[in-house]
Amino acid sequence: MKIFTVVSLSLIALTFLSCNTNDDDNLSNLTTKNTQPNSGMSSKVKMVDWQDGEEKVIIVGPNKQSCVGAYPMECLQIKENQEDNWTNFYDGIIGFDYEPGYEYVIKVRPEADPYRPSDSGVFMYTLVEVISKTEI
Repeated sequence: MKIFTVVSLSLIALTFLSCNTNDDDNLSNLTTKNTQPNSGMSSKVKMVDWQDGEEKVIIVGPNKQSCVGAYPMECLQIKENQEDNWTNFYDGIIGFDYEPGYEYVIKVRPEADPYRPSDSGVFMYTLVEVISKTEI
C-alpha cells in the first residue's frame, strides 16, 4: 500500500512538472494574448483589465497581420491608445464587418463564454458601436 501511494504521488508530481514550461509564448489566455506588432518586435496585450460585459473602446488597424494561434491565420491589428503599438487580436468580433484600408475606432463588449474551446480566448467579443471609420 505504501509503494502504491509513493508511486501515485510521484506520477501526480510528474504530471504537473511536465506541464511547466519556460516558454513565454505559452502564457495563460486568462491574462495575456501573444501579439506581433507591425514593428516585428514581440509584445503582449494585457487582457486582465477586460471584464466580462464591460464595454471597451479599441482601435482596429487598416491591415491584418499573419499570425499563428491554434493554426496559421490573419489577425486584426488592435490597440487601446493611439500611442500604443499594434498588437494581434486572435478572436473575431461578432457583428463587425472589417474592411481593409480603414482604421476603425470601435466599442466592443467582451463576454465570458464557458463553451469556447480551450485553445481560444476566455471571451467572445460583440460589436457595440462603430465610433469612426477612417480611410488610410
